[in-house]
Amino acid sequence: MKENKELDDFIRKSVKEAGLEQPSDGFTNAVFEKIGLEVQKSSVLTSEPLFSKTTWFMLISAVTGIFAYVILGSSASIENTWMAAIKLNKLTSFNLSLNMSELPFSTTFIYGCSGVAFFVWIQVILIKQRLNKRYAES
Repeated sequence: MKENKELDDFIRKSVKEAGLEQPSDGFTNAVFEKIGLEVQKSSVLTSEPLFSKTTWFMLISAVTGIFAYVILGSSASIENTWMAAIKLNKLTSFNLSLNMSELPFSTTFIYGCSGVAFFVWIQVILIKQRLNKRYAES
């Protein structure tokens, strides 16, 4: 505590000896001009997507192609394909359409899932528009 008091006294004495400097007449205006220029420079916000449209297209095409091959692929010629070489040939014997026909879904459940999917899609669109407007203004 005594050290802090000594330090405080030393600082007060130093400030009194040095005195306070007065800023120039245009100091405030110069500071505000520089702040205004920095705000104008930083307000330009360009957002670039993480993946380009062609990359998204290629990725979706590849995933869709793999799923289509696995679900709709012929299991008769599976021994001669690359999937047999990496031991993924069991995936082609999985037939989704046969398995889905055995599951009983009520119409209420189907309408409910469809409604939730539709409203989630609407929310995504509205949130995207709101964010685009927010970043366009700033």
